[in-house]
Amino acid sequence: MTLERGALAIQASLQGTIDKIVAEMDGQASFVTYALLSVSFRKVRMEFSVNSEAIGNGGGGPYKLAALAFDDHIAHLVLPIAFQFRGHAY
Repeated sequence: MTLERGALAIQASLQGTIDKIVAEMDGQASFVTYALLSVSFRKVRMEFSVNSEAIGNGGGGPYKLAALAFDDHIAHLVLPIAFQFRGHAY
């Protein structure tokens, strides 16, 4: 099986779970609808892209701003999304 066909098979097997996550969490996460799954180096990597509002420069550098954005907009989404994929082994 080629890498591309393998990725498509994984995408198909997880699509129901992905659709459920997007439907249940879209109000919290502001998902965008592209790049939901990609495969890299024979390992599965889930990629859920989200929109968030830019935060102002509070005197910190770009790494501090990225950390604050993660803490404020992304961190609370990680565990509920990961929980949906328990039991899937690829």
